[in-house]
Amino acid sequence: MEVVACGRVVEVRRARRTRSGVHEYFFVQAAPGDRIEVFSNASVMGEFPVRVGQRARVKGRYFHDRDGREGIDWTHHDGPGSRWPAGYVTLNGVTYR
Repeated sequence: MEVVACGRVVEVRRARRTRSGVHEYFFVQAAPGDRIEVFSNASVMGEFPVRVGQRARVKGRYFHDRDGREGIDWTHHDGPGSRWPAGYVTLNGVTYR
């Protein structure tokens, strides 16, 4: 499902390489007690500075895996024919696609 989440960045984890490229991981506090993990594909979007305390707006695909992990991915812009609409990450008013 396509979602947009807003809040403050409350945690940044180290980037990791996966089958689909290098991914950055961070958490956005959308409401009290409601932290959302965000997976951004730096191999597609390029690296961008994510820091605790930044205002964030994230558009992507909400997922819930069989192992119980959930969050937002597909935050990058994908070309025509993509199975998901183009997403983005906005930090303190600067948008990354």
